[in-house]
Amino acid sequence: MEFALSNASEGAPPVDAPGPVRNRRRNPGGRKGPNLDSVNRVGSTKRVTGKIEQNSWGERQYADLRTYFTTKHMSKERNASGCYEWLGSTLQKGGAGQASFCGVHYNAQLLFYFAMHPDEQMQPRDKVIASCGNPICLTFEHLDLKRNAVARASASAASAASAATGSPFRLPRTAFFSLDQIKAMPMNDFLAFCDVVSLR
Repeated sequence: MEFALSNASEGAPPVDAPGPVRNRRRNPGGRKGPNLDSVNRVGSTKRVTGKIEQNSWGERQYADLRTYFTTKHMSKERNASGCYEWLGSTLQKGGAGQASFCGVHYNAQLLFYFAMHPDEQMQPRDKVIASCGNPICLTFEHLDLKRNAVARASASAASAASAATGSPFRLPRTAFFSLDQIKAMPMNDFLAFCDVVSLR
């Protein structure tokens, strides 16, 4: 005895017919890119997918970061040293804070610094130094970017050296002639040599 699978009504597809075919993913196994509408619109509640590096942050990211720190992961009151502290996870007990934002992991102090300085651009291997020495300090006045501090220190050292020499752009002088050669010079050549040295 043979049985045929068919529907009661005529014209309908058979029961064992394949269903609708889903569109294949363009990058199989990969993650979707960021949803640009939700990435750029301030106040959007849509979930942002994919990684967004600091050079692509917009107004929404900076607004989200302020909320991220002020309402969730930062102490409401200062400690005995006068620091607001990171309340999230750390590398180890007493270690630096670890933050994750827009799919990227950051040092908590570094993320806080760039959240408060939207005009600065993050560079590879950037580090933040805290004047208080607290590895989880999130106080605006205590944090500084290491490369900025080094640049300021070298500029102040250069200005101190130029003040000591009396001229802001004068390089250290080097002798062109030995002492015996200078003694053997005629007076006119010696005076011309002194004028050249003084003009340097």
